[in-house]
Amino acid sequence: MEGYHLRPSTAVLTLREEFPDFLICELSGGQERPCLVATSTRTTSNGQPALVVCAGAEELRKTLSVLEGGTA
Repeated sequence: MEGYHLRPSTAVLTLREEFPDFLICELSGGQERPCLVATSTRTTSNGQPALVVCAGAEELRKTLSVLEGGTA
């Protein structure tokens, strides 16, 4: 049985540096490919934080860039 990794991957560490307003982690469900999850530390207009789930680091980087007002 596989447990949790205690140290984040290089990709997650890089994304955390690039997007400090998001809590970013990598989740894995057994045999499935891991996904990256980001939760905004700021709330949206409805009072809830933004939650983003992506299959990979590049996809998450593009999505978070758009959310921060940049271009993908």
